[in-house]
Amino acid sequence: MPGRALGVMTSQSCGETLQLLYIATTVSQHLFIATIPCILTAVTYRIRVGSSSGTFQIVKCPTGTAPANGTVITSAIDISATPTADTTLTAALTVGNNSSNVTLNTGDSLAVVIGGTMTSGVGLIQLFVEPVA
Repeated sequence: MPGRALGVMTSQSCGETLQLLYIATTVSQHLFIATIPCILTAVTYRIRVGSSSGTFQIVKCPTGTAPANGTVITSAIDISATPTADTTLTAALTVGNNSSNVTLNTGDSLAVVIGGTMTSGVGLIQLFVEPVA
């Protein structure tokens, strides 16, 4: 069985897991650029230390688009509270018509938009992406 070639969709393609370890100084940024058509299947996160009033939001950005101007995929997630430290939480996805918000074309990116005050915030955001068959 041949191996998987990165960026080339084959019958052996598997999903990708993207991670962002955030701290108080983390800023809005791109996390992933699609090299093949793919779909975002889940966003999970863990709050290690709650921030002052911080939030994050996942967005989809066509090439040339800043994170602040991307298409919203999750509502603003409050990371100021620690419901139970180190508990895995799942963000609801805003899928859109025909999954348009979560489907990425080649060159589209996934980005995180940070809001509020991140003072003392520490945690993990994880995205799960699968190739479009």
